[in-house]
Parts: sequence; C-alpha cells; structure tokens
Amino acid sequence: MRGKMKAENRTAYAPNARTYAVWGAPKSGKTTFACRLANAFSCTPDPATGETMSAVVVCADNDTPVLPTLFPHRMKGEGKEGEQLPSLGELLSMPDMTEEDLLEHLVTGKENDRLGYLGYAQYEHPLSYPSPSFRTLSRFSDLLLSVADVIVYDLPSSLSDPLSQYAVRHCDKVFRLLAPDIPSAVWETSKKEMYAHEPDDGNALRMEDQIPCAGSPDRNSDRLLSDFRQSVTSLKFALPYRPEWKAAFEEGSLAFLKPGKKEIDYLLKAAGTKI
Repeated sequence: MRGKMKAENRTAYAPNARTYAVWGAPKSGKTTFACRLANAFSCTPDPATGETMSAVVVCADNDTPVLPTLFPHRMKGEGKEGEQLPSLGELLSMPDMTEEDLLEHLVTGKENDRLGYLGYAQYEHPLSYPSPSFRTLSRFSDLLLSVADVIVYDLPSSLSDPLSQYAVRHCDKVFRLLAPDIPSAVWETSKKEMYAHEPDDGNALRMEDQIPCAGSPDRNSDRLLSDFRQSVTSLKFALPYRPEWKAAFEEGSLAFLKPGKKEIDYLLKAAGTKI
C-alpha cells in the first residue's frame, strides 16, 4: 500500500502513534469512529516522505462480523455458497502468514487505494477458527506495520477474543468510546471494576492509560452530553453527530466515504489527544 499515491495539497501531519485501538460501550459509534479516523489518515501526507499515508482498519469482532455491514454490496450469490469477503480468521489460521497473504485478504476500493480493511466474513463466529496464539498475533501486528503507516483496530465491547485482548494491551493509543446514555455509564463502571483486579504483571489492561471520549450515535447525543460529562468520567473529547456518517453506515458506503478538510483536521486533532 505504500508509495502508490503522491501527497495532495493538504497540511502534512506526523502521527505520534502508529497503532490505535477503538474500544468502548455497545452502540457508542466505535466502528464509525475507527473508519473515519483511518480515512482521515489515508488522505493526509506524511511530512517525512511527502506521500499520502496508508491505513488499515482491523475489524476484530468475530461474534458479529463487521465486514458484511461495511461492504454489503460486495457479496454475490445466496447463502454460504455465494461469494464471500476474505476472512481475517482464515488469515490468522495460516501457519506461516506472509505479507503477501495479508495483502490478499485486504478489502480495498477504487475510491481510496491508501486504505484497506480486514475482518471476519458473514456466517463466521467465534468457533469458526482456532484461537490464534500470542506468537501469531505478534507476527500479524508486525506484518500490518510493514504494509501500512497507521493501523486502527475496531474492537468489540466484550474484548472476548484473543486479537482484541492483544490489541487493547499493545496499541500505542486506546480510545474508549461511550455514548451519552445510562447503558454506557453502567458499562463503564462495570469494566472499571472488572479490570481493576487484573494482576499487575506488566500486561494488565490499565483503563487509566486509555483515552475516554464520547461517541455520538444519534441526533440526541449532543443534547445529553453535558450531563453525561459530569456524571460518568472525564472525557477528553466528544465526536459530533454527523447525519452523513449515519446515512453512509446504513447504505454500506461508510468505509470509503471521503472526509472533508474540517473533518480531517478534527479527527487528526483527536488522534493527537494525550492521556
């Protein structure tokens, strides 16, 4: 993916991290934020090379696969016998995974050749493939960084799979999204209690090292946000409600929806947020 496209006339941005994890409460806008963040990076020049940065989104949820939602028009035929999207599970099951294997499993589009997606396919579930080992996940992480400048992991709320557990502990930055509602507040307090008891062995999930922020999954979010800020946690930033994001998600066009300059500036500012 590197070196394919020359930088356009945009302000160069040097990312202070290369791997980002987007985690959070159910229905808080995790996938939308992950997609928009990766799109922003993939439209921005790297000042060191002058070339537009490349990005990969890893959709780690194997319980409710995300790829069929992002690319509903890519699947042909009916049922399991129809043409399916390439599977992240198949990739992670390869005994000697290579860079070529990874590139073959990327879902890309003519809209943006600096951006690709990995994830599980329709009909797949947590028992479809054997659990990848730590060694496999470490190899996978290294390969990702060899083909793209920025990696964004879209993680499920449960963190119930090995890839999500690996990403949330090893990414340079972790964003924890919350919707401004009671279920998110309950989720937040539950997870804080749960991970407070992990052994401090150098690999513990430390929520205090994450960046809490508010997603805006619907048009009521902005109105509820001020009360939510005071009652739950100290939020670093809040994503605005964007009806075009919601419409694109529902239409299956969010993955490569081209961001405007204001959106890019806002998202890259969010990406630079310090803990």
